Amino acid sequence: MSSETLRLEEIFEVMKEEFHIDPDYEVTFGSDDAGSFIDVNAVVEELATDLRRLIPNRYMGCRITISFYGK
Repeated sequence: MSSETLRLEEIFEVMKEEFHIDPDYEVTFGSDDAGSFIDVNAVVEELATDLRRLIPNRYMGCRITISFYGK
C-alpha cells in the first residue's frame, strides 16, 4: 500500500467523523493527473444525493466524488 493511499485513508477517517458517514459505503482512493481523489460509492441514489449535499467537492486538498450503484 502506497503512502498516498494511507494518507487518503486517514483523510477519509477524518471525513467520516466530521460528516457522520456510514462506514458501510464502498470507498476508493487514488490519484490521477488532476491530483488525489476519494470516491464514495453508495448503494442507492438517495444516499448519494444526501452525501453530495453534505460533503464538499474538495476536502483537505482531495477531490471527493460521490457515486451510486444504479439499477
